[in-house]
Amino acid sequence: MMTNIALSLEACTQLNIPYEMLHSEESLYRIKLNNKVYYFANDTTPVNSQAIAYLLKDREYIYYVFKNKLKVPKTLAFLSPLISKDTLKRYLDYPTIEQMIEMVKLNFTMPVILSKNTGADRKNVFLCQEIAEVENAVRQIFNDRNYDSVALVREYVEIEKQYSAIALYNELVLLYEKGINQPKLGDKVISGEAENAVGKQITNPDILAAIGKFIQPIFQEIAEAKYFRCNIAVDKSGQYWLMSMTSKPNYRFFLKHNDAQIAVEIFKKLIQGLPDC
Repeated sequence: MMTNIALSLEACTQLNIPYEMLHSEESLYRIKLNNKVYYFANDTTPVNSQAIAYLLKDREYIYYVFKNKLKVPKTLAFLSPLISKDTLKRYLDYPTIEQMIEMVKLNFTMPVILSKNTGADRKNVFLCQEIAEVENAVRQIFNDRNYDSVALVREYVEIEKQYSAIALYNELVLLYEKGINQPKLGDKVISGEAENAVGKQITNPDILAAIGKFIQPIFQEIAEAKYFRCNIAVDKSGQYWLMSMTSKPNYRFFLKHNDAQIAVEIFKKLIQGLPDC
């Protein structure tokens, strides 16, 4: 059973809310509250719209929404010139990889981070310290078995610390320390969770207040986002950066180091708030 399904089912049990399992692999169930039906499937919950879910998974969209509100790494996305669908080719602003490289030269100073635009895994994330490395990284992203039709170029932020913040109904409900899972100067590529990372829950009121203040513009700009996680970096000068977001917070890493009841309480609050969504 998937982690989020197990946690939300435990929340239903503790709230005495009946549920109906609909799939043999226990990946889909529904509940009824006030004569309205709500579905939980895999990592998804019924609180966010499809549009919000799409926005939060797209790093380029996040940049354009928040670039004037928060510190977000400068971001530029390129559609692959190798795409075969004619319906997509009209969106090719830069028909060749060489033209893409020229745009990187015009908009960024080295180093930069190259990655695919969407996806939860950390495959094909490169730190490019020279422009020649940018071209190699772009070609790998567009040709690799972990293919993405969009390559993302981002400003490099030298991270000292990184947090995951989970918000529910316009309130910070959980903050924990996260390993730094991006290349450092001298590295070339990273894949997977940061080595020896410990998802320590943060209870320090000063840090909670600072992060809570930092994410306020998110609540103001996309109030329709009822439930999300954002990864927040702290740079060498102590400034906060919004690095990424998702509408599907997953607790697998957090549960390796913390009591599952902490996450269950979040799902209890989520379920209790459903009639007001």
